[in-house]
Amino acid sequence: MSNSVGLATNIQPPGTSMYKWVVLIVTTVTQTGISFIAMGIGALVPFLEQQLKLTNAQVGLTVSAVNVGMALTAMLFGQLVDRFGEKRVLVTGGIMSGLSVIATSFSSSFGILLLLLVFTGLWAASSTPAGSKAIMTWFPFSMRGFAIGFRQMGVAGGGALAALILPIIALHSNWRHALVVAGVSAVVISTIVWFVYREDAGVPQMPGNAKAPQPQSQQASKVKDILRNKSLWYASAGATAFVGAQFIVIGYTQLFLHVQAHVSLHWTAYFLVIAQLCGVAGRVLWGVISDRMFKGARKPVMLVIGAIMAAICLIMLTIGPGTPLWLAGVLFAGFGFSAIGWNGIWVTLISELVGKDQAGTAVGVGMTVLQMGVLVFPLLFGSLIDHFHSYSVSWIALFFIVLMGSVLIYLVKEKSSYRTE
Repeated sequence: MSNSVGLATNIQPPGTSMYKWVVLIVTTVTQTGISFIAMGIGALVPFLEQQLKLTNAQVGLTVSAVNVGMALTAMLFGQLVDRFGEKRVLVTGGIMSGLSVIATSFSSSFGILLLLLVFTGLWAASSTPAGSKAIMTWFPFSMRGFAIGFRQMGVAGGGALAALILPIIALHSNWRHALVVAGVSAVVISTIVWFVYREDAGVPQMPGNAKAPQPQSQQASKVKDILRNKSLWYASAGATAFVGAQFIVIGYTQLFLHVQAHVSLHWTAYFLVIAQLCGVAGRVLWGVISDRMFKGARKPVMLVIGAIMAAICLIMLTIGPGTPLWLAGVLFAGFGFSAIGWNGIWVTLISELVGKDQAGTAVGVGMTVLQMGVLVFPLLFGSLIDHFHSYSVSWIALFFIVLMGSVLIYLVKEKSSYRTE
């Protein structure tokens, strides 16, 4: 009796352990390393286009390729995280992503490049379900929007670092060496995480509730419950428009400014850096806004973000050779804040629709759907440019795509009971 009482008195509610901040830093840094690879492809697009003679449609495929691989394994990694824990998934996925993109640096043609980027994506899908599960476990609801937004900041942070560093390496050497740097970075970060991260180090658990693999029948039942959740499907389908806009920013910012506003490639990279840095800020600030101003509601924040994106798509029609650089900078800052900054709120919404016990699987399902937007919309954007020899139709199409996505997110039923965990 005394032993069980002693165990009970040592149990802490979520959010009281200081180790949660270590968890937050570790998962954020890991996400940064993965995104340094995935977003780095977009930063290297001008160099790939020149050497491999890519069309605008092929640019869209190149930017989307990693995410095609992610779509194939995101749900699997989500289930692995829920069943076996996040540490092994984080580390294995990071190391394999790094080794895969190093292999990609040896590509001799567009087809081989595309195939190896898809293979890289198979492993890159591990980071978001694992990291989100860790945050859902360690942080209370009142801090969860901020925490997941901060962790997802690693996506935009990795993109910003890639936009700042990889083009410089490519300019002074070549794009192959830039990919090697990205791959080695991911391997080194993942190795450090293996020694630093202590899974369940003090995480609140009642006696007898230690993590153990669940029976397959019970797991299958939970997956079926998730797949029957209409709001999960609305949130995921709606966000395909948002992620499409995100990868259009990543893949076409430099080309658009170079062609439409006659900005040199040396300077276009800085506009991409601005967009990515504002995306970093957005992933944190949108979470804080949701936690504080909207009292934990996620859907209204997603709708505000969609409205900002749609408005900027129309304003992009005014960009031309006479556009002041400061105005273009402001537009892409706003685009980054919205089109890159939305992801943390979406992951929080998806996770809370099902609860922390199923968060990994739910995020995996959502990511699987999400990657369709990465594949389809940048390709459509580029194909319209090739067909009409103008960006105007592409921006109008993206406006309606974002509008459609916002309507689907409006249909999500966000229940207050999800916030009582």
